[in-house]
Amino acid sequence: MTPLVQSVTDFLSAAIVAADILAVFLLVVLATPLKRRGWGKDVADFFGDYAVELAFLVALGGVIGSLFY
Repeated sequence: MTPLVQSVTDFLSAAIVAADILAVFLLVVLATPLKRRGWGKDVADFFGDYAVELAFLVALGGVIGSLFY
């Protein structure tokens, strides 16, 4: 494996761990009463407002990663 591929693999591995932590955080916020008040409402509103853009970025990242490998 070339050093570039190894570096990209290491970066993507760390990014997946960070994305998993974010996903668990969002599930906790959305599945509890936090989404109706305070900072939980702000988080839910932000991800609700930018859901299409975030979904596009996830799909774009998947396509770019697939083409790279």
